[in-house]
Amino acid sequence: MRATLSEDAKRFFRLLEEGKQELYHGCEAFTKLSFTIRLYVFNSLHGLSNVAFSNMLELLKEAFPFVQLPESFNKARNMIKDLGLHYEKIHASPIDCMLFWKDNENADNCFVCGDSRWNVVVASLTNTSFKILVKVLRYFPLKPRLQRIFMCPETTIAMRWYANERPNDGNMRHPADGEAWKDFDSLQPDFFRDPRNVRLGLSNDDFNPFRTMSISHSTWPIMLMKYNLSPWMCMKPEYIMLSMIIPGPSSPGNDIDVYLQPLIEELKEQTYDAETKQTFQMCAALLWTVSDLTALAMLSGWSTKGRLALSHLLFTLYPREGVQRSFSN
Repeated sequence: MRATLSEDAKRFFRLLEEGKQELYHGCEAFTKLSFTIRLYVFNSLHGLSNVAFSNMLELLKEAFPFVQLPESFNKARNMIKDLGLHYEKIHASPIDCMLFWKDNENADNCFVCGDSRWNVVVASLTNTSFKILVKVLRYFPLKPRLQRIFMCPETTIAMRWYANERPNDGNMRHPADGEAWKDFDSLQPDFFRDPRNVRLGLSNDDFNPFRTMSISHSTWPIMLMKYNLSPWMCMKPEYIMLSMIIPGPSSPGNDIDVYLQPLIEELKEQTYDAETKQTFQMCAALLWTVSDLTALAMLSGWSTKGRLALSHLLFTLYPREGVQRSFSN
């Protein structure tokens, strides 16, 4: 018996149908949806205001009245949001002690260090004060992105490549041929039985968003790779998901686990399979991390420096297989 679509799935398919509209009659390069997304990316790259974006849409519609475009920035943003490409702003403690999230969402001070989540700024001309958030985590929900994958028949089939199409001749072609993957399957037989369950790898590193080395600033993006896919797909940019952006100006250090809380909570949700047209209980597991030694120290909570460094210990115990084997155990 086929299950009925959820409201979220209905909204997504309705949006795809609307997105198939030609930008104008005879246009082959863009659809309404693809051109709106390109405009939204252009707006983000060049830092246009919301008003400027709306004015640009009005100008385009005035110059080309036959073009199918959203009426305003808000309409374009809602279109992007319905695709599951939005993010949530979660307030954080100034020194990374906690997130003002869930039960602590309305708190004004950190329960650990006591610092306020706000900076109070006084305008000298008007002598009025207003509050500015000290630190904000940008979190991109995992569930909508995984749902979108299984709402497309082609990507639904691709997500089962490791189970249905991977050569099983004893050669190492894919992480599924490795010991870490097999050990996980033996420990989690219920997870193993459904090939649609998602195997994730996490990668993180810092960068300076201001494009200058004279400013010391460390922002940390967290990326997720889907290892269900074939080797020629799983590392392509379009299949890598940005999970969150941890703000600077300094590294979160060992407190990175504070920021990973929303991701951990989302690793088991229900989604929809476009090939069978059924809902199913999808599980996602984080199998490993890919990082340099600095990020490894943050994620594991172990030191990677000195004589008793974690990396030295691992390569002493497992000189041939190194860090990957020890973490799989």
